Amino acid sequence: MKQLQLVAVASILLACGGAPGVDSRSAPLVGLAQEEGEWGGSAQPIGSFETSEGTVTSPGEMTRVVLMADRTAHVELTTTCARGVLPCAPRALDGYHVTSESDGVRRLSFLSEEGDVLHSCEYHYDGRVLEIAHEDGAQRQALAPSTVAWCAAASQCEQQYLPTPLCTGQWTCVDSRCQFQCGRPGLLQLE
Repeated sequence: MKQLQLVAVASILLACGGAPGVDSRSAPLVGLAQEEGEWGGSAQPIGSFETSEGTVTSPGEMTRVVLMADRTAHVELTTTCARGVLPCAPRALDGYHVTSESDGVRRLSFLSEEGDVLHSCEYHYDGRVLEIAHEDGAQRQALAPSTVAWCAAASQCEQQYLPTPLCTGQWTCVDSRCQFQCGRPGLLQLE
């Protein structure tokens, strides 16, 4: 009888996502997800990160970093404005991200679609804040998890392992922001 109960519990866990505390994609259900790294299980950042509101940034510093589980990335860098032209639009880099570690130093590189390195930096991630040290060594930044996840398409919301509400629905991308819409698309809504 105990074996039957154990099999039933295991079947339910598999049907509902595989294990307690994870969703059907095996992503943690709380906060931003962390992907296991190639080096001894160290957490790698996945999600949207940005500078704190009101933080003054210098040209070339990152104001937003979006790292997705499929290795795609979106980075926004500050630019120098021409006189009288405000506000300045950030320079956006879209492509891929690669993490590596050598001699205890972790590197985060942003690559173009062709594989060329667009930007590279040292990083530290404690499971919450993404700290960046730029190549010149003079600029250090702390990027906190964004309260709003950035997107160009709804599929990018799923790649950030965002927590989902307890309802049936789907991710949408509205004004470059991930939003979860509860309800089943195509069904009639009765009042």
